[in-house]
Amino acid sequence: MLFLSLLIPLFACSSISQRVKKLNEYKTPIIPLDSTSFNLFTETPRNYTLLVFFTTTMKEHACSPCAQFLPEFELVAKGWKNSKVDGKLYFAVLDYPKASDVFQKFQVQSVPLIYRFPPTEGPNKESIAFDQYDTHAGCNIFGFNSSQIKIPRPIDYQKFLTPIVVIGTVALFFKVTFVDMKDHINFKNFSTFGIMIFSTIMCSGFMWNTIRNPPFLAKAPDGSASFMASGFSNQLGAEPFVISSIYGLISLGVLLLTEGVPALPLKNQRVFMYVSLFLFLLGYSILLFVFRTKIGQYPFKLFF
Repeated sequence: MLFLSLLIPLFACSSISQRVKKLNEYKTPIIPLDSTSFNLFTETPRNYTLLVFFTTTMKEHACSPCAQFLPEFELVAKGWKNSKVDGKLYFAVLDYPKASDVFQKFQVQSVPLIYRFPPTEGPNKESIAFDQYDTHAGCNIFGFNSSQIKIPRPIDYQKFLTPIVVIGTVALFFKVTFVDMKDHINFKNFSTFGIMIFSTIMCSGFMWNTIRNPPFLAKAPDGSASFMASGFSNQLGAEPFVISSIYGLISLGVLLLTEGVPALPLKNQRVFMYVSLFLFLLGYSILLFVFRTKIGQYPFKLFF
């Protein structure tokens, strides 16, 4: 019996070292898990911390918060992997289609969630089996301050595109409207221009981006870049540029119909009227298509 009691800790240490070796074999910052690997890496004893991001990529679930949080989780994981901070910490992701039994075992009713499995042995051991966090807990999840690691955050192109779009719109407006500066600069034109800019900003979602500061793009379930977030309560940074472009196309069609076509010779008005009307209907069809993309139950469409 004494011999067996001495062998049990040896086997446990061997098991831990084998699991740590397998964890270190992963080259990616985030380790993809399924039911088998999850049970393997979360079993006790362990001398490391494992952070598991519970998510779902099933189209039926349409989990927009999951897609929005995953890039942030990846950034922190990359920052930790590239840092020199001491401590065994591993990042993993568990997708519902690959481990539905684990979701049922932990009674997970909604995602995204993060489970932290702390070490049960060693100098940093904890008495709890695991902690559960929502995705608003920030760096408290990871057990370190964000200043301890360098997070390789990508360039925020929205900061560069917004002034370019605004300056370009202003320049185009002066180019088209103020042909003769002396004759056309007056309070009415400036007030009309100000109302147009204000309406575009408020209707396209720029103000929402300023308040919420969402990511510019998100990763779609197939790995490609997504410009649209599902649902009317969520939005990506790229959406206002898409929506404002659609509004611009619709406005162009209306302006051509009301101002451009009447100024043309009578023989050319019919053709340009059809072109202007097509631009208007095309922009409106794209706008309805965007609505159906965000909300699948949206019932209206025009061309497609």
